[in-house]
Amino acid sequence: GFGSLGAVAGRLALSGLVRRVCGNVTALTAGGSSAIQGAAAAWALEYALATGTLIDYAPDGSGSGVRGAKERTHHIAASDAVLSAEERLDFPHLVMTPATAIAVAVVFNVPGVPHLTLPRCAVVDLFTGAIGRWDDPRIQAANPAAVLPPLPVRVVVRATKSGTTEVFTTGLRALDEACTAQAQAAGGSRATTVEVTNTW
Repeated sequence: GFGSLGAVAGRLALSGLVRRVCGNVTALTAGGSSAIQGAAAAWALEYALATGTLIDYAPDGSGSGVRGAKERTHHIAASDAVLSAEERLDFPHLVMTPATAIAVAVVFNVPGVPHLTLPRCAVVDLFTGAIGRWDDPRIQAANPAAVLPPLPVRVVVRATKSGTTEVFTTGLRALDEACTAQAQAAGGSRATTVEVTNTW
């Protein structure tokens, strides 16, 4: 399954980076993505049992992990987003290895509404502000039996930039392109700019 594949890939990524970067070091500093904290802890434990080398992983965010790798304060760094081509040119010593996959979910909290179906294009519109109330006709059409309150949508997001933010924004942009093409094919139009500053 995915878990086994991720664990194997993670072990390979850790062992490859350690051998390449660290030589005979017996304690390694690592950090970055908080989304993979559980996986990183499992990999670090297995690596320590197999090699005697300890890995101290700080789940302080993808941006911090990338910064630590660039500044060489981290032996190993994890990011939910890959480095740009420009960053790779600026820091040729960094080796990127896919280690795991993450999923980003959208949750809602609407009083009196225990279940809600959100069409994909409506998700984009919620985050761009094109849908501003929970009783919007697009949401109501997807939930005909629900009594949606006329409450404003309040988007709650993370306070700091993260790799998850970049992953989520990339996904929303792809959805927006698909929704725009769908609207144009139906003879309509769509003008949205997807930009999620942060996630939580």
